[in-house]
Amino acid sequence: MGIYLKIVLSSLLLVVLQHMARLIYTCGFHKHIYNHQPGPCKYLDGVDFGSEDIATLPDGKAFITSGLLMPSASTLFRQLYADRGAKGQIFFFDFKAPGSGAIPLTIQGDFNTSDFHPHGIDYWKDKTSGKVFIFVVNHRRKFDAVEKFEFVPTAKALKHVHSYVDQAIYFINDVAVTGENSFYFTNFLSSRSQIWGAFEIYLMLPLGSISYFDGSYYETVEEGYLMPNGLALSLDKTYLYMATSINGAIKVFKRQGNAGQLIFVQEVKLYTSADNPTINPLTGHLLVGAQPILFKTAHTLEDPHLPSASQVLHFELTDGILSKTTELYANDGSVLYSSTVASLYGNQMLIGTINQKLLFCEVRTM
Repeated sequence: MGIYLKIVLSSLLLVVLQHMARLIYTCGFHKHIYNHQPGPCKYLDGVDFGSEDIATLPDGKAFITSGLLMPSASTLFRQLYADRGAKGQIFFFDFKAPGSGAIPLTIQGDFNTSDFHPHGIDYWKDKTSGKVFIFVVNHRRKFDAVEKFEFVPTAKALKHVHSYVDQAIYFINDVAVTGENSFYFTNFLSSRSQIWGAFEIYLMLPLGSISYFDGSYYETVEEGYLMPNGLALSLDKTYLYMATSINGAIKVFKRQGNAGQLIFVQEVKLYTSADNPTINPLTGHLLVGAQPILFKTAHTLEDPHLPSASQVLHFELTDGILSKTTELYANDGSVLYSSTVASLYGNQMLIGTINQKLLFCEVRTM
């Protein structure tokens, strides 16, 4: 074997070993979770197959997505989904009347509820009419869409208004609404294919992006990210926060006026798999639902019976920048499997999951 061939093969081996070491570290095989909670916690009845994302209004009304079924879901997961009678739903919860629990909202209008698999969620409130519009990521069987609903409080219902469908929307995770007809969204992976998705994840290919729809046109405004996940906007809509799953970080961008263009201003490494960020509607601070042991989350995604760890982080914000960090909740899977989101309102907190229960906690540690 020639010297040059030996050098090439040795270099390739080092690259492979380095990648494997990075992947093992990212998956969290070395981690141990110390359980703690901010106060008494209990499950909310009726939400049994996920509460992936939550949008909470300043008046305490919260909307929760449930029944997530991603395009890349395994055959086993799809069978369990069917066996348990799971379905896509939006639940309503009022932080000012927590005793009422989580209430499933009916969907009105010309909308196929059998092809509704909600993921990310956000809202827009019209200042003139007072109407609340809910925007939901929907993984339809053949393509992804963003669904727009009008909340009808008297009927505890959502009236379907519009479906946003475009070739720019291919495998989206979350949506952050800037107006009655404009929003950011993350393309989580570059393909809905289960095989290509696994290839992209395990090779850690940075093919994800953030796009913006201004009401007329779709435009990619940030790209080259590894599995960009949830989004959140600051209360004044000036800053956009994006969570990344594999490399575990929150990235902060500043919006340019009312346009979709973004300027990167901060990255905070979390050393956990960040899922959905949310903004506390009363304080403006940021929460993140996360999964600290990623390989166990992968097991839960394959089989919802398998436990995985949960974590909630709280960040104080100063002029849009993340500062003081507090871990509000951590569990090894004995109570909660794979937390995805948390919403804090006063001294009350909801913690959502991929495909398990919804947890309600009193917060006595802040």
